[in-house]
Amino acid sequence: MSKPIIPIKMAIESIGKDKLKLMGLSFSKDNAQKVIDVCLDIKNKIAGLNLVDDHDVYLLNKYLNQFIDDFADLISDDVELDDTPKYWEETIKRLKDDIESFLLCLKSKKINLSV
Repeated sequence: MSKPIIPIKMAIESIGKDKLKLMGLSFSKDNAQKVIDVCLDIKNKIAGLNLVDDHDVYLLNKYLNQFIDDFADLISDDVELDDTPKYWEETIKRLKDDIESFLLCLKSKKINLSV
């Protein structure tokens, strides 16, 4: 495994702060863009970890790409707004859960790598 470009401890703290940015966001097109920006920030931080062959990194990147697509759809003008608030809440919850699971994996990697 390659040595991370950024320390894992720093990534854990930073991604944890990104997760906090998702708290209390209600549905709006501006907030959907904020969620996309948070996902892109997390993807950049993950890239800095230099864990290219790591399965957990692969999965989170895959999920983040899907979340970006989902929230981009919410921004589009042809969105049905009837079910959007419920979908929004469920999707934000899934995103936070996926980030939390990844943070737990990173914490175990930090211990294993003694970084």
